[in-house]
Amino acid sequence: MKRIAYLSLALITIVAFNACHKNSTTPNMQATIVGKWILQKQTYVQYVNDVKQVDTVCLASDTTAANIQFNADKSFKSIGIYLSKNPNNPSNAETEVTGTYTASNSALTVSNTMAGIIFFPAVYSLATNYNINTVITNQLHTSKLNAITSTTLSIHTEDSYTAMGNSVSTNYKMVNDFYYTK
Repeated sequence: MKRIAYLSLALITIVAFNACHKNSTTPNMQATIVGKWILQKQTYVQYVNDVKQVDTVCLASDTTAANIQFNADKSFKSIGIYLSKNPNNPSNAETEVTGTYTASNSALTVSNTMAGIIFFPAVYSLATNYNINTVITNQLHTSKLNAITSTTLSIHTEDSYTAMGNSVSTNYKMVNDFYYTK
Protein backbone atom coordinates (compact mmCIF):
# COMPACT_ATOMS: atom_id res chain seq x y z
CA MET A 1 0.00 0.00 0.00
CA LYS A 2 2.84 2.39 0.84
CA ARG A 3 4.40 1.63 -2.51
CA ILE A 4 1.24 2.69 -4.38
CA ALA A 5 1.02 5.87 -2.30
CA TYR A 6 4.67 6.76 -3.07
CA LEU A 7 4.24 6.03 -6.78
CA SER A 8 1.05 8.14 -6.87
CA LEU A 9 2.80 11.02 -5.08
CA ALA A 10 5.78 10.77 -7.44
CA LEU A 11 3.51 10.78 -10.50
CA ILE A 12 1.54 13.80 -9.26
CA THR A 13 4.78 15.66 -8.52
CA ILE A 14 6.17 14.97 -12.01
CA VAL A 15 2.94 16.05 -13.72
CA ALA A 16 2.71 19.22 -11.63
CA PHE A 17 6.36 20.08 -12.24
CA ASN A 18 6.02 19.60 -16.01
CA ALA A 19 2.84 21.70 -16.11
CA CYS A 20 4.53 24.56 -14.25
CA HIS A 21 7.67 24.23 -16.31
CA LYS A 22 5.82 24.47 -19.62
CA ASN A 23 3.90 27.55 -18.52
CA SER A 24 7.00 29.33 -17.32
CA THR A 25 9.13 28.76 -20.43
CA THR A 26 6.61 29.06 -23.27
CA PRO A 27 6.66 32.66 -24.46
CA ASN A 28 3.42 34.34 -25.40
CA MET A 29 3.86 34.26 -29.17
CA GLN A 30 1.39 37.10 -29.77
CA ALA A 31 3.20 39.39 -27.32
CA THR A 32 6.64 38.42 -28.67
CA ILE A 33 5.84 39.01 -32.35
CA VAL A 34 4.16 42.42 -31.98
CA GLY A 35 6.45 45.31 -32.90
CA LYS A 36 8.78 46.49 -35.63
CA TRP A 37 11.38 44.05 -36.94
CA ILE A 38 14.33 45.14 -39.12
CA LEU A 39 15.42 42.78 -41.90
CA GLN A 40 19.12 41.93 -41.66
CA LYS A 41 19.40 39.15 -44.26
CA GLN A 42 17.24 37.54 -46.91
CA THR A 43 17.91 34.36 -48.85
CA TYR A 44 16.03 34.09 -52.12
CA VAL A 45 15.68 31.19 -54.56
CA GLN A 46 13.57 31.40 -57.72
CA TYR A 47 12.53 28.51 -59.94
CA VAL A 48 11.04 28.94 -63.41
CA ASN A 49 9.40 25.78 -64.75
CA ASP A 50 11.16 23.82 -61.96
CA VAL A 51 14.63 25.03 -63.00
CA LYS A 52 16.57 27.10 -60.47
CA GLN A 53 17.18 30.55 -61.94
CA VAL A 54 18.30 32.56 -58.91
CA ASP A 55 19.91 31.53 -55.62
CA THR A 56 21.22 34.48 -53.64
CA VAL A 57 21.73 35.95 -50.19
CA CYS A 58 21.17 39.68 -49.66
CA LEU A 59 22.26 41.69 -46.64
CA ALA A 60 20.78 44.98 -45.49
CA SER A 61 22.95 47.98 -46.30
CA ASP A 62 22.77 51.75 -46.54
CA THR A 63 21.07 51.36 -49.96
CA THR A 64 18.78 48.39 -49.30
CA ALA A 65 16.57 48.01 -46.27
CA ALA A 66 13.33 46.39 -45.21
CA ASN A 67 11.21 46.04 -42.11
CA ILE A 68 7.96 44.50 -40.96
CA GLN A 69 5.53 45.80 -38.36
CA PHE A 70 3.36 43.16 -36.67
CA ASN A 71 0.37 44.79 -34.97
CA ALA A 72 -1.67 43.56 -32.01
CA ASP A 73 -4.78 43.37 -34.24
CA LYS A 74 -3.03 40.59 -36.24
CA SER A 75 -2.29 42.78 -39.26
CA PHE A 76 1.18 43.45 -40.64
CA LYS A 77 2.83 45.94 -42.94
CA SER A 78 6.23 45.44 -44.51
CA ILE A 79 8.29 47.87 -46.53
CA GLY A 80 11.33 47.29 -48.73
CA ILE A 81 13.46 50.23 -49.91
CA TYR A 82 16.22 50.54 -52.50
CA LEU A 83 18.14 53.82 -52.72
CA SER A 84 20.34 54.43 -55.75
CA LYS A 85 23.69 56.12 -55.15
CA ASN A 86 24.22 56.58 -58.87
CA PRO A 87 23.53 60.25 -59.75
CA ASN A 88 23.21 59.28 -63.44
CA ASN A 89 20.54 56.66 -62.69
CA PRO A 90 18.54 57.66 -59.61
CA SER A 91 16.27 54.59 -59.68
CA ASN A 92 15.05 54.58 -56.09
CA ALA A 93 12.29 52.08 -55.40
CA GLU A 94 9.98 51.17 -52.54
CA THR A 95 7.48 48.36 -52.15
CA GLU A 96 4.87 47.83 -49.46
CA VAL A 97 3.04 44.62 -48.58
CA THR A 98 0.22 44.38 -46.07
CA GLY A 99 -1.63 41.38 -44.75
CA THR A 100 -2.69 39.43 -41.72
CA TYR A 101 -0.98 36.88 -39.53
CA THR A 102 -1.81 34.27 -36.93
CA ALA A 103 0.49 33.44 -34.07
CA SER A 104 -0.01 30.62 -31.61
CA ASN A 105 2.37 28.55 -29.54
CA SER A 106 5.40 28.23 -31.83
CA ALA A 107 3.58 28.69 -35.16
CA LEU A 108 3.36 31.82 -37.27
CA THR A 109 1.46 32.11 -40.53
CA VAL A 110 1.45 35.24 -42.71
CA SER A 111 -1.10 35.84 -45.47
CA ASN A 112 1.43 37.29 -47.95
CA THR A 113 5.17 37.13 -48.47
CA MET A 114 6.69 40.21 -46.90
CA ALA A 115 8.58 42.91 -48.76
CA GLY A 116 12.27 42.32 -48.45
CA ILE A 117 15.68 43.41 -49.62
CA ILE A 118 14.84 41.65 -52.88
CA PHE A 119 11.43 43.10 -53.61
CA PHE A 120 8.34 40.96 -53.62
CA PRO A 121 9.06 38.78 -56.67
CA ALA A 122 5.51 38.27 -58.00
CA VAL A 123 4.84 42.01 -58.13
CA TYR A 124 8.17 42.71 -59.84
CA SER A 125 7.83 39.87 -62.36
CA LEU A 126 4.31 40.81 -63.34
CA ALA A 127 5.08 44.50 -63.67
CA THR A 128 8.13 44.05 -65.87
CA ASN A 129 7.76 40.78 -67.79
CA TYR A 130 4.12 40.55 -68.77
CA ASN A 131 1.54 42.49 -70.66
CA ILE A 132 -1.85 43.43 -69.27
CA ASN A 133 -3.41 40.23 -70.68
CA THR A 134 -1.36 37.91 -68.45
CA VAL A 135 -3.50 35.55 -66.40
CA ILE A 136 -2.22 34.30 -63.04
CA THR A 137 -3.50 30.94 -61.73
CA ASN A 138 -2.54 28.24 -59.25
CA GLN A 139 -1.38 30.77 -56.66
CA LEU A 140 -0.08 29.17 -53.49
CA HIS A 141 1.53 30.85 -50.48
CA THR A 142 2.94 29.09 -47.43
CA SER A 143 4.86 30.43 -44.46
CA LYS A 144 6.61 28.90 -41.50
CA LEU A 145 8.24 30.28 -38.38
CA ASN A 146 11.83 29.08 -38.23
CA ALA A 147 12.76 30.75 -34.92
CA ILE A 148 11.77 33.58 -32.61
CA THR A 149 13.24 35.18 -29.50
CA SER A 150 12.60 38.58 -27.99
CA THR A 151 15.19 40.09 -30.39
CA THR A 152 15.42 37.74 -33.42
CA LEU A 153 12.88 36.40 -35.88
CA SER A 154 13.28 34.02 -38.84
CA ILE A 155 10.44 33.30 -41.29
CA HIS A 156 10.40 30.93 -44.30
CA THR A 157 7.95 31.60 -47.15
CA GLU A 158 7.18 29.92 -50.44
CA ASP A 159 5.10 31.42 -53.24
CA SER A 160 4.19 29.78 -56.50
CA TYR A 161 1.94 30.63 -59.40
CA THR A 162 1.39 29.97 -63.08
CA ALA A 163 1.48 32.89 -65.52
CA MET A 164 -0.23 32.56 -68.88
CA GLY A 165 0.62 35.28 -71.39
CA ASN A 166 0.85 35.27 -75.16
CA SER A 167 -0.29 31.61 -75.12
CA VAL A 168 2.74 30.59 -73.05
CA SER A 169 2.34 29.08 -69.59
CA THR A 170 5.21 29.60 -67.12
CA ASN A 171 5.41 28.20 -63.57
CA TYR A 172 7.18 30.29 -60.93
CA LYS A 173 8.24 29.38 -57.41
CA MET A 174 9.94 31.80 -55.02
CA VAL A 175 11.48 30.63 -51.74
CA ASN A 176 12.49 33.24 -49.13
CA ASP A 177 14.07 33.08 -45.71
CA PHE A 178 13.85 36.36 -43.81
CA TYR A 179 16.12 37.08 -40.81
CA TYR A 180 15.02 40.01 -38.61
CA THR A 181 16.18 41.72 -35.44
CA LYS A 182 14.15 43.96 -33.15
